[in-house]
Amino acid sequence: MKSGRPHTRLHVILARDARKAVVIRRGPSKCVCTMEWDRDTDQFTMGQWMRGMIRERFSDLSPDGKHFIYSAYRPQSRKAEELTVISVAPYLKAIGLWAGNAFIDGKLIGFSTGGGGVFVSNTAYAMHRIYFFGPPYEEFQPIDLREVEDSYSPYHTGDIGGLGSYPIRLQWGGWTRGDATEEDRHHRLTFSRDIGCNWVLEKIVHVNWRPGSPRSKGSIYETHRLIHRATRVIHDRPLWEWADLDRDRLVWAEGGSLWAGRVTPYEVADVRLLHDFNGMRFKAIRAPY
Repeated sequence: MKSGRPHTRLHVILARDARKAVVIRRGPSKCVCTMEWDRDTDQFTMGQWMRGMIRERFSDLSPDGKHFIYSAYRPQSRKAEELTVISVAPYLKAIGLWAGNAFIDGKLIGFSTGGGGVFVSNTAYAMHRIYFFGPPYEEFQPIDLREVEDSYSPYHTGDIGGLGSYPIRLQWGGWTRGDATEEDRHHRLTFSRDIGCNWVLEKIVHVNWRPGSPRSKGSIYETHRLIHRATRVIHDRPLWEWADLDRDRLVWAEGGSLWAGRVTPYEVADVRLLHDFNGMRFKAIRAPY
């Protein structure tokens, strides 16, 4: 990576029942933007920028790809906010908004854990909001969507709190969760899925809290590897920040770009660049609603 170049990080949320996805692009550290990915045409449409951070693994896309629920941290001049937002994908402007942790002039006026949530269906969502004290100082509900009881939070499933709803989202998306020791399940979780031609894609989600953990990776990061069932050959992919199966192709994020390839009995072939997200700069964009 060139010296002085901001590190671009990508995370992708695939719609479960539609050929849509939201790409969450972070970099530099205090800026984030979203883009829509049409997985049929591989066209990318700009959403919006935000000065702050989105917690990708506390976020979700509705099965039809129309709505986006996300957990955000947004620092401002006088106050800092922890927000749960529902928007029209791929934009960030709220049609539903709940405030969790809120600081005004350094004074904490509300406190919640996690934020964000998951879509149970196209019209129903479950939020992660557990208030320890104080009511949310701002709240409004989205139209035509209803909230259901949150039984998908890590606080109910016994998962790592820092992973939010990610384990549930992965399993709903076709991943199989691996067994873990009591020690491992508090620091990393392993998931796998069959990608064809006798290959298995393995995803290890790390919570980067231990002393000696790679600070450049962020508080949560993923590593991947390809495992051949018959030969047990293992190909580590340490630079893949995100990866998944998209019908009959493998897609992954690496070096601030999104890539695709075809799995063969011997390798990943026909690798091609789908989109390079490097070099993007903050720009104020209005949502069309």
